Amino acid sequence: LLDDAATAKAVSEMRQDARTKPLSDDELAWFARDRRGDAREAVEKVVQYIRWRKDRGGLGSDRESLMRRAAPEARRRVGYLAREKDALNRPTVVVVARRHDAMRRHLKASQALCVAVLEDAIAEAVKEGGEQVLALVDLRQVGPQNVDVPFLLWLIMTLRSYFPKRLGQVALVDPPPVLFEAVRLQRPTRPFPRLRAPSRVDGV
Repeated sequence: LLDDAATAKAVSEMRQDARTKPLSDDELAWFARDRRGDAREAVEKVVQYIRWRKDRGGLGSDRESLMRRAAPEARRRVGYLAREKDALNRPTVVVVARRHDAMRRHLKASQALCVAVLEDAIAEAVKEGGEQVLALVDLRQVGPQNVDVPFLLWLIMTLRSYFPKRLGQVALVDPPPVLFEAVRLQRPTRPFPRLRAPSRVDGV
């Protein structure tokens, strides 16, 4: 892990690039640690993130645009930030999979809701002096209509590229046994770049 002095040095170097201006020092520090203190690589990741974030509805101040996109999924409370934190005082993102209909959903709305809730959780974690969040995924009563492969692939790429290591733990409520077997079989042949796994994935 990068110590505080090395992190501060990397952030200072990153600040020399005007393209990093939209992000806070805390956000830059996170990218610096992810790139092990390599300021040049971290800046590249930051620029990619800012460009991507603008495509999702605007960076920072344009929250209303993002929430307008997310409205169809938000009304069904497919995903939301829980009021209570977990035992480690981490913000908890709740996902109710049975409320997501892969055949009727609008992909952009699902993506926008995901970004909005995740950003809220991260902001809450940083405010409390933390860095990671817990994802609680309710898989009760899930059927084939709730399985959304395009969204899942997008989510994996999003977490890997723009929110590295932010997901500290995933707790699955009533996961079907076949899910763990599918994950095990998929790992050697997965069609997407390697994702840094959360520190824990639990069945509840």
